[in-house]
Amino acid sequence: MTIPHFPFPVGTPLFPNHTFVFRYHQSLIDHWNLSSYIHLRQEVLSADWRGNDVFGYWQVATLDHRHNCTTQARFDHLVVASGHNHYPREPKLEGRQTWEVSGPGREVLHSVFYREPEVYSQRNVLVVGGGASGRDIVQQVAGFANSTYASVKYDPSRPIPFPHIPGVERVPALARFTPVAPVFEDGTSLPHIDTVILATGYELRFPFLSSSIHNTSIITPLPDPSTCDMLTNNGRYLRPLFRHTFSLAPTHAPRALAFVGLPQFVSYAMTDTAQALLIAHALADEDLLPPKAELLADLRVQEAELEDPARVGHRIPQPGGGTAYQNALVRLLQERGLGGRPGLPPLGTAFTETWRVFAEKEMTRLRRAWVKVESLGEEEVERWLGRVKKGDEREWYELMVQLDEWFNE
Repeated sequence: MTIPHFPFPVGTPLFPNHTFVFRYHQSLIDHWNLSSYIHLRQEVLSADWRGNDVFGYWQVATLDHRHNCTTQARFDHLVVASGHNHYPREPKLEGRQTWEVSGPGREVLHSVFYREPEVYSQRNVLVVGGGASGRDIVQQVAGFANSTYASVKYDPSRPIPFPHIPGVERVPALARFTPVAPVFEDGTSLPHIDTVILATGYELRFPFLSSSIHNTSIITPLPDPSTCDMLTNNGRYLRPLFRHTFSLAPTHAPRALAFVGLPQFVSYAMTDTAQALLIAHALADEDLLPPKAELLADLRVQEAELEDPARVGHRIPQPGGGTAYQNALVRLLQERGLGGRPGLPPLGTAFTETWRVFAEKEMTRLRRAWVKVESLGEEEVERWLGRVKKGDEREWYELMVQLDEWFNE
């Protein structure tokens, strides 16, 4: 969750909640005096490319919700860092609406609307989905609900297996609803369920880029990227992009459009930093990136390594894929003589530090170890966190190693 050489402050839990993460982000803004560059409550209505594959500009329309006024502005480059956790993906489940109205107090909601676990006190909750949101929600709700179930579908592309959580019963993938109960793939059902939370992910959408992106429900089989006349998005995968970052669509000039934050199953702070470094240096030097033919060839190799890139989308292959991706982006800069510049280690030195590799590899065990520490009480938590005196990355690494050894004893 941290960017290079800017660790969490002393006293932060090893797995911090949103309050600590918010404070960390605020400290980044304060440290680099970024407040004047951040404009809140500004909605991008449209961003249209006016030009060709050689030269042009972006015409951007924004709505200021504070003053209820719109503005138009021109830009040479557009960097889209809006993320992808905005538009809920809800599976079409037969009988859902009938089930909701066939019993008192029944509800189905997406995890984007989940707020506090106390709301589910005395309820019988089914959480659908085995990703980070699903894991967090069942763990929180289990302490309040009458009963808690996790409906998880096996997915070998996910880097972290669904853990055993006390008070949570795992059930098969949800298949449909009858008026009486949710029904699972194996034919079993749970008639006493009254709340279903869909932690089923999000769709990738960029409504303000409608003139640059063709939205479709399917892009399989994938056409050769050189034949794409514009960017194509099926809600999971946006292409053609170089390393999930730069648009390779023939409608845009080189470096005109870039994206930050599309890769999934990665350490987001480090991946976003690596992408930002690549984008910043590419915008500063128009000759930095290889010719477009080489970028397209790179994309062909990337997609050929995936069984179904249209479905997998921007999930980075595991294990170790996130680290490899980060290092590869930075290596491209290092090989062009930029190693040793601010934020860039010398050529031959990995961008992703050893302690981060360890943390990613042992994430599941470290999470279980920290849950055990928290179960022993606040005094035990403080005893462990007290080992971090100055708050530098070396101390945090030592804490993780010691915690891992303690958990394995």
